[in-house]
Order: sequence, then C-alpha cells, then structure tokens
Amino acid sequence: MDVPLSSFLRRCIMNDMRSVYDKRENRIFKTGGIVFTLVFVIAFLVVLSSDKAGDVGTLGIICSLLTIFCPIPALACWYGYWDSSRFIKKMEEHGVEVPENKKLQPFTGVISDSTEEDSRESVILAACAGAVTILLFILSVIYVFKWYPLIGSECVFMLFFRAVLIILWCVGAGVYLKQSSKEKYRDAGVVDPARKERTGLPKGILTIIVCLVISLALMRMSESMTDYVYRSRLKARYGESYREHIGEPALYNSLPEE
Repeated sequence: MDVPLSSFLRRCIMNDMRSVYDKRENRIFKTGGIVFTLVFVIAFLVVLSSDKAGDVGTLGIICSLLTIFCPIPALACWYGYWDSSRFIKKMEEHGVEVPENKKLQPFTGVISDSTEEDSRESVILAACAGAVTILLFILSVIYVFKWYPLIGSECVFMLFFRAVLIILWCVGAGVYLKQSSKEKYRDAGVVDPARKERTGLPKGILTIIVCLVISLALMRMSESMTDYVYRSRLKARYGESYREHIGEPALYNSLPEE
C-alpha cells in the first residue's frame, strides 16, 4: 500500500507544484521591479524637465513612451516578488526548504493538517469584495436620485445593468468567504488531494483591483449614456439653446408641446 500511496502523492506534487516559485525567480522579480521602477522614475523626471524647458526632443519622446509602458512590467514584477516572497516565507514556516531552481531540484511540498493553516487571507479578500459591493451600491443609489427625476424610467435599464455588477461582486465575495473553510480548501504548496487550493492574497488583491477598475469604467459608461439620452431629449425640444435648460426634467410628459 505504501508504494501506490507514495506514487499518488508524487503525482499530486508534480501537478500542484507547477506554479511554485523558487529563490531564483524571487530574485528575478525583485531585480526586474527595481530596474523598471528606476527607469520609470528617471524617464518621468526627464519628461518633467523637458516640459518646463519647452524643448521636447527625441529623448523626451522616448522617455514619454517609457513612462507609459514601464509601469506595466514594474507592477507585474513587484506582484511576482510579493507573491513569491509570501510563498517562500510560508514554506519556511512549515520547515520546507524552497529550492534555488525548481527545474533542477525537487520540491516535495507540505503535508500538513488543515488545523495548522491560516485562512484569514480569504476573509480579508471577502471583506474587500464586500466593501467594493457597498461602494457600487452607493454609487447606484446616487445614480437613481440624480437621474430618475430627470428622465424617469429611461434610467431603469442602466440601473438593471448596475444591479448585475453588484450581484457579481456579491458572488465573488461569497466565493472568497467560502475558501476560508479549512476542510475544503488548502494553502498553496500544501499536498492534500481532497482539498482545493484557495486564492492567495496577492492574486486576490490583483483580481479585485482589476475588476474594480473595469466595474468603475462600466459605471462611468452607464452615466455617460444616461447623460447623452438626457441631453438629446433637451436638444430635440429646445434646439441649440438646450444648455440653458440643463437640470430641468426631460420626461416625455413634462416637455411642452410645440
């Protein structure tokens, strides 16, 4: 029985440990983050000095491009450094030595009891997603109080669109909260085929930030579309002088007949 069990565990380790970091990757992420951050800062200072001098030459154009593109790899490297440092620290707490190069040295992972794991990160992620849900709900309430008196039921569709976003965030918060269960979810690097791997704090924070940016952009888009409908109604009735009537209701039954 020992041989099949050991073989099974080895297969689990090989399948689950593909995304495990090693010390070499940790140093690469750190070096990359420092280099891209320094390049961004230097390029930004050059752009500022060029703008003040009023002379934007070839160097200024190159530095302007660097200020646009450098933040992306810089953030990616710092994210990788944060996640890998966190993983290495957790493995060391379990008494497991993280290899210098995972391709050359085997990594056995951690076989631990679920009671030894800390699931607070999932609770933190659930709280962050819940906070975003409350924020979007407040913005939607403000939207209703602002636009319903002006265009009436025409804003209901956009309100429904916003409600879908809020429901999706509620589901996301529920998923993170569910991952706090130690019986069903495990930490990264822990070998337990019966449990799924929970989302780590760095990955969860990054996911929340990206989804928040997208959600706010969609909220802003719905606001702009509603404003366009409102202004179109005023312009159809008052012509080019519609700007003088901004703030007045544009309901169909409130517009004066010609």
